[in-house]
Amino acid sequence: MTLAGAVAVVILLPTVALLFPALGMAMGGVAALFAVLLGLAALPVVDLLHPQAGGQRGLLALRARRLAPLPAAAAGLAAVVLAGVGLAVDRFDAAHPVPTHLMYALDAGTGEARWLSREAEPQPWTAGYVDGVVSAADDFPALGDARLRSGPARAAGLPAPTLQVLADTTVGEQRTLRVRVTPQRPVRLLSLHVDSGTGVESATVDGVALGVGRYTRDHPWGFGVVFHAPPPEGVEITLVVTPGHRPLLRVMDASDGLAGVPGFRPRPPDVGVVGSHSSEMLAVARTYPL
Repeated sequence: MTLAGAVAVVILLPTVALLFPALGMAMGGVAALFAVLLGLAALPVVDLLHPQAGGQRGLLALRARRLAPLPAAAAGLAAVVLAGVGLAVDRFDAAHPVPTHLMYALDAGTGEARWLSREAEPQPWTAGYVDGVVSAADDFPALGDARLRSGPARAAGLPAPTLQVLADTTVGEQRTLRVRVTPQRPVRLLSLHVDSGTGVESATVDGVALGVGRYTRDHPWGFGVVFHAPPPEGVEITLVVTPGHRPLLRVMDASDGLAGVPGFRPRPPDVGVVGSHSSEMLAVARTYPL
């Protein structure tokens, strides 16, 4: 059983330690998956430990069947004991800080800012920033459609990405917009979204054609693109849209680190950061009508 468990750990550990955190998946679900797969890997070995009647009759067969549950019972007892010991010693402290998730999002057009967290039940430190629940996708579509914990924040003096119109031509039933979105600070991602009332026929980002799909109008934003590691000179985007509607373009950039944000308090020694793509994210957005 030890050998089977060791093999399972070697196979599964890279997936659990690297892939799932990178995807921002809940670690509680990962632990459940790991436990199930580990049990399946050890199942053949457990089966070999159970004595079988093997064609024996009478008392010999009865004795064999009575002994059969012993390995499973011993494993179950060991699991209960080890789980109890683990719960007793597993405490968050400076060496093992509790992971928390917190973001800061600023609308540079309205001057409104908010704290955001993906924690369903915020840790005490995070709860000092967020209280209600909002759909951040209405103002920050690059953050996804999930409903997040939210709380009011003080506006930071940070610039939003600029949007420069390089060309605007209309031929027949198509209007072609060529724009450049440029971050005004060091960032790690840049995004652009078009309002759902504007029909986007095609899109090209830095010379690469993208699929546009079809979007419903029950959401304020339709087509969008997220560009990671944008160059300082910005990203050129060409959109072919249907004329007759004034498009709204929502641009956002995001950097790492909340230390300079107004109202941010340093984490206590026993509070850490969740290993996800959006932890410690500082996002600034603005809407440009064209």
